[in-house]
Amino acid sequence: MNGEESSLNSLLEMGISKNVAIDALQKFDGNLEAAINYIFSNDMSMESIQTHPQPNNNPFLEEHTVELSDSKFKPGDLDTVITPRAGGDEKDLIQLSSSDEEEGSLQNPDQTVAGETEKVNIPIDSQSSSYSSFSTSLSNENELRMSENTYNNPPEYSTVQHSERKSDIADPTIVLPLPPNSLIENYLALYALSIANFFAIDFLKPDFKDLNYRKEWYRSSSIDEPFYRVKFNKADETENEIVPAAELTETDHPQPKLLWQLQKLIAVVNSDLSERAYVSAKIFNSSSNQQLQSKLGDAEHLNEVLPYFIKALAVDLESCYGDKSSDIKKLFISSAFYKPSQNEPLQETYLSFFHFLPEEYDTNLYKMFNVLLIPDEDDEESGESDEDQPDNSLNIISPFLTIVFNEMDESTDDNMTTSASFQGVDIPFEFYPQLYTKKCKDELIKHILSKRKESKSKLKVILQEINALKSYHGKDILMFLNSTIDFLQKDSNAESTDHLEVAQELNDLRAQINGRKAGLKDEYKELSQKLHNEWNLSYPDLHIIQTAKTLGLIDTPYLLTTVVISPYFYFMRDRKKVDQWCLVQSNGLGTDFHITNFLDKENVSTTIKQYTKVPNESPLMFIYCKENYIASQDDIWKLIEENEGCSSFIKADQLHLTS
Repeated sequence: MNGEESSLNSLLEMGISKNVAIDALQKFDGNLEAAINYIFSNDMSMESIQTHPQPNNNPFLEEHTVELSDSKFKPGDLDTVITPRAGGDEKDLIQLSSSDEEEGSLQNPDQTVAGETEKVNIPIDSQSSSYSSFSTSLSNENELRMSENTYNNPPEYSTVQHSERKSDIADPTIVLPLPPNSLIENYLALYALSIANFFAIDFLKPDFKDLNYRKEWYRSSSIDEPFYRVKFNKADETENEIVPAAELTETDHPQPKLLWQLQKLIAVVNSDLSERAYVSAKIFNSSSNQQLQSKLGDAEHLNEVLPYFIKALAVDLESCYGDKSSDIKKLFISSAFYKPSQNEPLQETYLSFFHFLPEEYDTNLYKMFNVLLIPDEDDEESGESDEDQPDNSLNIISPFLTIVFNEMDESTDDNMTTSASFQGVDIPFEFYPQLYTKKCKDELIKHILSKRKESKSKLKVILQEINALKSYHGKDILMFLNSTIDFLQKDSNAESTDHLEVAQELNDLRAQINGRKAGLKDEYKELSQKLHNEWNLSYPDLHIIQTAKTLGLIDTPYLLTTVVISPYFYFMRDRKKVDQWCLVQSNGLGTDFHITNFLDKENVSTTIKQYTKVPNESPLMFIYCKENYIASQDDIWKLIEENEGCSSFIKADQLHLTS
């Protein structure tokens, strides 16, 4: 087999149609890698890589627009357009026929697809290494790195697309990722999804009246700009306005495109009435500003791009408020104090998220933060003065907090965290970063550090004294006393009783030594218990957190809301049942997915530990939201109803889904 035939067969084995494979290879002079990148690039429509195309005779998929009435959307309006949906098995996937149309012909989910001559098995793969491969088949070696089967693996599916309408209305609306060449964009979209689920209130306040609904919005990279835009008022005015586009006379101010797309996502994610199954990560591609687009083109790692995405979100939201926007950045941006050198005063720096290298993994998240923000106890014991200790502290902590574990790269130590005893990182479901603020450190943590230092010194003294009571010049003291007493008590040839008096004195001495040793051991045990409980900085949930609450130094916890192992394998906390989670798994092409509901925290925790035993091939992203910032479903729905643009958008989308 020559090289051209081998390359062609490789593409065919991936499920790519022969015509597309031949065209791609010809375009790049037989270069297989270049052909693959081209086929799976965002510029190439998804229908080009579907197998066995069939004509689409479904008029539902023809281009059309949904006309909205002039009246405002009211509660209950969707009741007439939502049809009863039977709750399907969570392991079943709606069957679609492959077609030249990007969506394919919709079929009754209770029926099989008719007229198909061949099926392509596209299994859902959640192995972290799988998304770096373009293969659409799952080998025995390419399975979850899970030692415990905490939930059912998804079955193999005979389709390459999922219906845009939910098979079960109780399922969450998810973000369907793009292929691996858009890996960073996928993470940004999941960040936006987490905002939509848990932090939407401030993004619902701007009302653009009409978000310009188009039925392809959920999978299109182009933006249909709203008919109302932001009018940027003069500097001496307090607030910008949202006005009809026709009233705008200036074009030099960029419009909040990212906010427009996010509002659409917020609307469908938070509506109990919406049957929108998924939204493609592609919807944010064209909404990025020039700075973010440039960074996406240059960067190789998520931690290089995420700050620009967060900044773009904040700037878009600020643009709707004008001079009243000073607190917007505090929703996403934290600040910290640090000393550039010991001779310089504290300076403030700003943090959009926290990230850790694979070499910085430890047994739990608090230990990892301690390394950054609490002085090393080994340095303290070396005699280093408090003035010489670094005084890094958090100042303002944003209510929406993101933590990224960097992926492994060529610089990662191959031998790190490979010890059999390392069981992965324990990520808390309730996190208290307030422990690392300057106020909490000054009023509590430094006191605990002082107590720990004193106790460790005291423990050393106690051990030395216990050892001194054990032996003298290498001789065991108690053994010597015991043998001497035994000898004296058994000496029946003695003419006097003096030996018995000596034996009694030695007995008393032995009792004193044992009593002193017991007291020292009790003291040692008491100090050790305090070090491991009420003064334990590595596990503050044992005691320190409660002490800080009692002193009024910390308030509500940060709740873990999103865990991204990869864009093709992520967990979302249930917004209504805080102790339940769902798992979203998709294939490497981002063309099919499966949702597993009703997982408990143990499932999530076990998975995190499995994927942090060794460096992961993709970044791990953990998103926390402060508990008192997570709005109730009723409050969110009320804001959506009051937002004319969002409420009318939901109505239009549901009309499309049920047409």
